Amino acid sequence: MGFQRIRKIAPFLIFLTLVVAFFWRILIGKRFLWGDFTDQNYPYRFFAATHLSEGTFPFWNPYIFAGMPFFADIQSAVLYPFNLLLIPFVHGGYLSPVVVEWVAIFHFLLAGIFMYFFIRTLGLGKHASILGGIIFMFCGFFVTHGSNINLIEASIWIPLLFLFVERIFRSRKTRDGIVGGFILGLSILAGYPQAVMFMGYALLLYILFRLISYTRAKERVTAIIWPLLLVPIIGFGLSAVQIMPATVLAKESVRPTMAYDNAVEGSFKPSQIITFLVPKFFGSWESGKRTYWGGEFWEYWETCGYVGVLPLILAILAMIYKRKQFMVTYLSLLLFLSFLLALGKYGPLYYLAYHFLPGFNRFRIPGRFVYLMGFSLTILASYGFDYLARNKPTRRFMLTFSIISGLMLFISLLHHVKSFPNIREVSALQYDLFLILWLCSYSLLYLYSKDRLKKTPLLSSMLLLVIIDLFLFGGKFNEGYLDPREFFAKNRLVNFLEIQNRKEISRINARLDPIVALRRNGGSIWRYFGIEGYNPLMLKRFSEIRRLRRDRWFDILNVKYRMVRMGNIVHLREVDSYLKRAFIVHQIKVLKREEKILKELNREDFNPNEVAIVKEYRPVEAGALEAKDSVSITSYSPNNIEIFAKTSKNGILVLSEIYYPAWKAYVDGERVKIFDVDYALRGLYLSEGEHKVKIVYDSEYFKIGLYISLLTIAFAVVLCFNTRHSLNDRRLL
Repeated sequence: MGFQRIRKIAPFLIFLTLVVAFFWRILIGKRFLWGDFTDQNYPYRFFAATHLSEGTFPFWNPYIFAGMPFFADIQSAVLYPFNLLLIPFVHGGYLSPVVVEWVAIFHFLLAGIFMYFFIRTLGLGKHASILGGIIFMFCGFFVTHGSNINLIEASIWIPLLFLFVERIFRSRKTRDGIVGGFILGLSILAGYPQAVMFMGYALLLYILFRLISYTRAKERVTAIIWPLLLVPIIGFGLSAVQIMPATVLAKESVRPTMAYDNAVEGSFKPSQIITFLVPKFFGSWESGKRTYWGGEFWEYWETCGYVGVLPLILAILAMIYKRKQFMVTYLSLLLFLSFLLALGKYGPLYYLAYHFLPGFNRFRIPGRFVYLMGFSLTILASYGFDYLARNKPTRRFMLTFSIISGLMLFISLLHHVKSFPNIREVSALQYDLFLILWLCSYSLLYLYSKDRLKKTPLLSSMLLLVIIDLFLFGGKFNEGYLDPREFFAKNRLVNFLEIQNRKEISRINARLDPIVALRRNGGSIWRYFGIEGYNPLMLKRFSEIRRLRRDRWFDILNVKYRMVRMGNIVHLREVDSYLKRAFIVHQIKVLKREEKILKELNREDFNPNEVAIVKEYRPVEAGALEAKDSVSITSYSPNNIEIFAKTSKNGILVLSEIYYPAWKAYVDGERVKIFDVDYALRGLYLSEGEHKVKIVYDSEYFKIGLYISLLTIAFAVVLCFNTRHSLNDRRLL
């Protein structure tokens, strides 16, 4: 390999080396991502990959919360290309968590590469671009969200999206709009809509700024409108297959929108400004070291916007000496607006955004706007770095820097002489670490300003200092000790349920606080039917049915095995009062209001095994369950249920399956209507006689979304071909 080729790939080798060094214990399986990765992300990836490897598309997950949509949950990210790459790694129906962790960590590498290319596009030098890539890869927002892999995988695309939008303004080429659209589509498919919303508003502000500069330069604005429009058209068109079903789930879930008080949970406290300099001033919350005292433990990572001490100094340098440049002005404004929005309930801007801007009333934790602050500070730091590569810091800047450094040193010395009563030991130690990093940064700039340090050693030293800083901050944050393979290990209870479900399909209640017999999302892995789970998008019908007394809603939802407390001991007990997974009733009660239905279901003398509550009259023949009635489930899979039913008179076939509008029913090959029974269950009308019943998951919204996505791909291909053809024609002319 030639020297020139090595120089070209050197930045990527640096990024790769740093990512491996940062996550090496996780990469070799000695440590593990924790938190949401173990509880939700890994079971999601496992469920999708194993079913796809078997040839089953994972529309529905019957194993958690008594059954809920899987693909329609945008967090499942089934069609995100990097998740599809997991399928070949399924062996014997098992997907190792280490493979999922490798894919997640690979996105940190992509984050650095994407930022490098964007900064190079802005005209900055190679060293400044490498610095930007390093900061972005290991910034506080990404590192502390390392276990929330949906958020990482959706967020890393922002530099690449900005890159192609910038290229649109420069070249006005249609193909840049097409590529930008595909990038937006990938971000949406990654499964974290809040991150897409952040990117969308940041990009919209950027486009407005560029349009203003365009009109001032008297450029033809009309020439760039079409490529710009292609970005959202192709982005949302490509991901329509995911978006369309997700809109249905949003309406059926407990979180379609949220009240303002809920939306501003996790606001960035004004006192947390110090964490941009001293990220662990209020302690930290990581595996094996949980000292956080600044509020709720999760606020540590939800509001962490740390980018390093020297990068913050470089960003300030850029805002002072590069302020006339368009990009610096934009990034400074984005930084300021993001900070105001991150304040949430502690500032006025988020209140206005919540009430007047789309999307803000669907998400909580305004503190996550530190994501855009980190994006802004990263590029600003690169501008500051590039400035130093061409200029020396001015005397005024160094004088101000010296005064601030002296003041910070004085505060540290004063605390060591006489401790401040409200400062904890962990905060003092972290401040001292910050001071060392600050003084190292000061020393480098001072020596450079006095010609005692040449440019090349300065730039190399600054890169090294940033790496040390970010590694000290987050190098061990994601290193959990709990192996997901042990966490979800197959135990005797799982084996027992596997055997029992071959005989009769039923559900288990495996949790009675504080006792947990099975993991909340363990059913997604071992395929036992549970009523517990871990997912914020719980179906409203399931959530509301739980308002009934415990034994009643357990009976209705086919819970055969239950945790019961007898004195101080918790037992797992088998009961016989539960409803079968499918049965026939011949009595109905018509109630239209949900509150009345729930009240009736909760009555002691109500028997759900004999009476079905419906919202509309159904032509059934009155009477109790007949001995001649029989129902048997002949086939059961996540997306398909086949039943053989025999009834002596007209009745209603009730399935203890959560009602959801995407399910369709066929009786003897003829389509029939499924309606909600007992508020949460599915029901369908059966006439007297023997019937073959087939119930399938068949979402019209999925089909519409799929058609839109396929048409979008075809549209993009045609556009690319026409664009290339027209370019060839111009060359011939």
